[in-house]
Amino acid sequence: MKKQWILDKSVRHAIEETWAVFSGGDGIPNPALFLVRLADLARSNAFLWTETGLQVQERSTRMIQVGQGLSRSLVLATVAADIVVGYATLRERAKWLPSLVKPRDWQLQHQRSANRVLETAASLGGALIKACQFASTRPDLLPPVYIRTLAPLQDRMPPRSWSEIEKAITRELGRPPADVFADIEREPVAPACLLLVGRTLGLLDGITKQLDPGMDTMEIVAHYT
Repeated sequence: MKKQWILDKSVRHAIEETWAVFSGGDGIPNPALFLVRLADLARSNAFLWTETGLQVQERSTRMIQVGQGLSRSLVLATVAADIVVGYATLRERAKWLPSLVKPRDWQLQHQRSANRVLETAASLGGALIKACQFASTRPDLLPPVYIRTLAPLQDRMPPRSWSEIEKAITRELGRPPADVFADIEREPVAPACLLLVGRTLGLLDGITKQLDPGMDTMEIVAHYT
């Protein structure tokens, strides 16, 4: 499910970014400018699909719990290279061929970079989400397009699968959920920063006193990562 979500997001961004180039926006018919924008788009798309493949691979390493650190590092390094090369290319072009760099080119680069940061944070999770949530509240530090693009990380994160949540509960409580709770909803109630909140209904006999005497209903918090 998560892998398909990663692929769907990449396809959507590739279409949106391609449309942004072809739809123009500065009203100046300049063939040379259009060609360099196509070159920027091709380079960005090459990075995009490399990043997508690495993100899918990173999800696979989570399942087998082998090489996860290396996979995450590769994703981050590739995204960083994508963003750095994009801005460096524009800076050098503005220096040597200023007529081929318009304000819209910077806007296109901002949007591409913000998209990469958004999808990387959503895919890898953990502290990266927290950092992006903080960044999305700082318009004094980032261009408006970053603030707008990263805003969904505040309250619209994709839910984790039940299998991941079950493993987290087992790790935290030291026993499977079925041994602790009489019933537990498998659909998350809401995302909560680095946490995913779900509701349990009833505790098995003997467990109530260990956790909170007299509590019939409680919320269990499973780590989001």
